[in-house]
Amino acid sequence: MKNQNKYRYEKVNALTFVSILSAISIVLVILSYFIGDIGLLLSLVLPLCASLVAVNVNYKYSLIYIASTFLISIIDFQLALFIIIPSLISGLIFGKLIRIYIQGYYIILIDALMLLIMQIGSTYLINFIYNINLVNTMASLIKISESTFSKTYFLFLFMLSLIQASLSYLIITSELKKFDYEFNENKNKFILNLSIETSLIILTIFFMFFNNKIGYLLIGISFYMGVVLGYYNFSYYRKKDILFIQLPLYFISIIVMIILLSYVERTYQPYLFLIPLISQLITSSYIVFYQKIVKKSRITSSIFDKLN
Repeated sequence: MKNQNKYRYEKVNALTFVSILSAISIVLVILSYFIGDIGLLLSLVLPLCASLVAVNVNYKYSLIYIASTFLISIIDFQLALFIIIPSLISGLIFGKLIRIYIQGYYIILIDALMLLIMQIGSTYLINFIYNINLVNTMASLIKISESTFSKTYFLFLFMLSLIQASLSYLIITSELKKFDYEFNENKNKFILNLSIETSLIILTIFFMFFNNKIGYLLIGISFYMGVVLGYYNFSYYRKKDILFIQLPLYFISIIVMIILLSYVERTYQPYLFLIPLISQLITSSYIVFYQKIVKKSRITSSIFDKLN
């Protein structure tokens, strides 16, 4: 791993660097005020600028960048609330997480959850300031019943946040590589990911009986971590064993889901998608059993394919 603990710019150079990025951000904010159609561009470029600041200079100079960009944003309260502030926070989170060298899938998840929290806050703020029920308004726009959309609203926001975080990650990492930064692509978190996914599934089943809004959101998060865990499973060096175990389990899971659909109430049908995720836990448990019990060895990144 490359040493990324030392900031690239100090003192005069840091001030110059922050000034340049602040100028770029301010120009974009002003343009978006007069040209509303570039709001999407702003939501992609601002996180990049903020992450460059977070990675390259210390917190004092980061505050200068935040203050200068935020102050100009007061020209449009809505622009600041829904695009500028979330984009700045998103970029700073990316930068700080890259500096502490954690895996990209964790960075995307953490950033998506932070964006989700801000979007939920914005929903209640809009209702408070403008007396607009955003949930009902969006439900009517996409032709879904208000009661159904209300239950899946957090999941809907999480999916949007996940898409934005993923796009930001692709753009930010692509640009930061030009500055010679390295990213953690080690597959050394198998047990942690297995524990997280197991906990998420248990929590989802628990909330299924008490709060569908949270339960549906946990289904989305479980699916995301399920993809990560599945990637670990299928990159295990004993690939024939994994294929022999997991593919039939997927097939059985789909059959079971189809059968149960006619017996389960509509409210609880989305929880049936947990069945394939549970089947992945069986495959992961096999990896743990084989490595710990049969081979009596540690589970390290060496037993998984390298991330390309």
